[in-house]
Amino acid sequence: MNPNDFSYTSYGGLLRILQRSRVDLCFRDFTEGNTENNFFILRHDVDYSPEAALMMAELETDLEIKATYFVLFSSPYYNLLSEEYVLFPKKLIELGHEVGLHYDLGAMGKGVHDENLLDRLSLEIDLLSRLAGSDVKSIARHESSSSGPDPFQETEFTNASDDRYTKQISYFSDSCGAWRDDFVEHLSKGDFPMQMQLLIHPLFWAPTSLSRWETLDAFAQNRVNDLLTRVQQRKEMWRNHAGVIQHERRAKRAMF
Repeated sequence: MNPNDFSYTSYGGLLRILQRSRVDLCFRDFTEGNTENNFFILRHDVDYSPEAALMMAELETDLEIKATYFVLFSSPYYNLLSEEYVLFPKKLIELGHEVGLHYDLGAMGKGVHDENLLDRLSLEIDLLSRLAGSDVKSIARHESSSSGPDPFQETEFTNASDDRYTKQISYFSDSCGAWRDDFVEHLSKGDFPMQMQLLIHPLFWAPTSLSRWETLDAFAQNRVNDLLTRVQQRKEMWRNHAGVIQHERRAKRAMF
């Protein structure tokens, strides 16, 4: 694997390296007590694109690898309750993966007193469980590098940011589409730790590798194109609406 190559081919090569002497685990496996001595936890934070996440999930399923996908209710880029994405969590489950809640403290705290944050967490977990058709047992904080304490470090749910998964075992992440030096050093030697968590953001990976800037620009352009298409469809619907036709007819008569 080339650490500068964010293609699916490169990603598949990385997974095969980790598979050689480790079992792939989801966070729910720790809740259920189904663990092994040598393992890697494959985690995905879906901050931007469910489409990219599904493509990655299908690739992993083909490689007989399971992962935990953490999804947001507060993303400005997708809406889990929309017609387009309401089946997204269930599709991940059907592919054999785990669905967890990616909780956004910034959004959850708006208009909510601190003592009610746990109620808000429970509400989101219940709703996500219904959408996924499977009980949600794992959580991960959105933008965990943000300042401030995490009120959900000790709950009944498995938290991906707990020391058990970030300090007591090795932890690597492709945050911002960039690998840290320690990951590259392990990659060059082919000697990754026997217990590790690997956080991969689906947005940065594609059939053909792009830079992080090209990836973000392409994502933005696709969203703009989608919005323009939806607006055009709305215009066509309005043009044929009886009320609009009558309104325009009156407006024309009033001009003369």
